[in-house]
Amino acid sequence: MFSHDGSVAPLKEYFKVLPHDAVILVDDAHGAGVLGRTGKGTPEYLGVGRSQLIQTIALSKAFGAYGGAVLCSDTLRQKIQTRSRLFSGNTPLPLPLASAGLKALEILSSSNRLRSRLLNNVRQVKEVLEQIGWELPGTPCPIIPLLPRNPRDVQQLKQRCLARGIFPSFIKYPGGPADGYFRFALSSEHTRAQIQRLINVFRDYARS
Repeated sequence: MFSHDGSVAPLKEYFKVLPHDAVILVDDAHGAGVLGRTGKGTPEYLGVGRSQLIQTIALSKAFGAYGGAVLCSDTLRQKIQTRSRLFSGNTPLPLPLASAGLKALEILSSSNRLRSRLLNNVRQVKEVLEQIGWELPGTPCPIIPLLPRNPRDVQQLKQRCLARGIFPSFIKYPGGPADGYFRFALSSEHTRAQIQRLINVFRDYARS
């Protein structure tokens, strides 16, 4: 899942042209813990196998901890550990952070409650924004990119957001809109009142 707008890589199409002796490396920092029936990320969401796939995940996004992991076969794991200078020369995570990552995995693997709440929040915001005319990627991701109608409206929108207790992240990603855009990331812990304030800002802007 791409971090700039929440779109998802077409892995099935990639696998159709992948040589039999090759593998695909999927940087799934934003998809792991969010996408898929059980939160296993982009491969599960798209229904692709793992025989020719290496998936890397971040523990600092959906898992709320720090660090990351490489999901692969035991044979490949051993090769990475013995041949990668990054791994051999790196300092391991402090024990509290490693423990937090393991606990997060335990919580997310034992129940879909948090993911369901997150997806409900995402669905609520996207449905309303699309109704009032915003074009959004058709994925269940919690990343919502919003492009102002006019670059001159950026400061006005920032002020409207701040007035309602919303921190407006305005970014300029390489390859994205030249004038930048707002990028909001929803959480399972956002309340209905907080979500409604975000909706109201952009509803009022669409009406103005």
